Amino acid sequence: MKRVIIIFSIFLFFCFVASYKGKGQGRETGMLKLRTGYANPINSFGKFAGKLDYSSFVKGGAHFGLEGYYFYSANVGFGGLFSFNRNKVDSHRLSGAYINSNIEYDTAFANVDPFNSVIGLVGFNFDLPVNDYVAFTFKMMTGALIVTKPSGNIRVETTDGDELFFRETEDTRAKFTIFTAAGMRFSPLRNWSITTEFEYIGAQLKFSYKMNEVIVKRSNQVQLLMLNIGIAYFIE
Repeated sequence: MKRVIIIFSIFLFFCFVASYKGKGQGRETGMLKLRTGYANPINSFGKFAGKLDYSSFVKGGAHFGLEGYYFYSANVGFGGLFSFNRNKVDSHRLSGAYINSNIEYDTAFANVDPFNSVIGLVGFNFDLPVNDYVAFTFKMMTGALIVTKPSGNIRVETTDGDELFFRETEDTRAKFTIFTAAGMRFSPLRNWSITTEFEYIGAQLKFSYKMNEVIVKRSNQVQLLMLNIGIAYFIE
């Protein structure tokens, strides 16, 4: 984490250098953007690691939100981003994991709510035009990642015909995090642009919930790689 903070600080230094050099180019404009796309869990998030934990069975999901920036120099804008993500749990994989965990389990049925996450960030947006129609974009931002671990029920039928029920409650946690993105902007019309970007966000979150009336505290690495498209309007 210390290395990330150092790299982030160096990056911000170059942001201010770039903005200083960009002064006097006469561009003072704002930008508003609606965004939507696909959020895919990466690394240990969504990957089965031998534990019957919902976070091991997360699927890709949708995200949507909005962004707004004020460009105080030709190529550097400062602003904020808000996004809501919804990632469902793969009930078939989760049910199969329960069956494989015990030779006495014959069938299993899982009913689990989705993982919901809210991203609220502030930071810098870099807009580097190639020509009047195409530009490269980069973002470096920081803020909060708020994740709700869902509640759920799993019903297991044993080979003897008995039924077992496993229940978990939900918990919501927030963590300071760093967000990075890179992409392109296409401008077919004056003041209007279509954007596409790859984005990364992640944090280590400590959840506390009840599993069959027993309090469980578990740390989960929540990491998402997001692909988004957006419609942006530049205010001159």
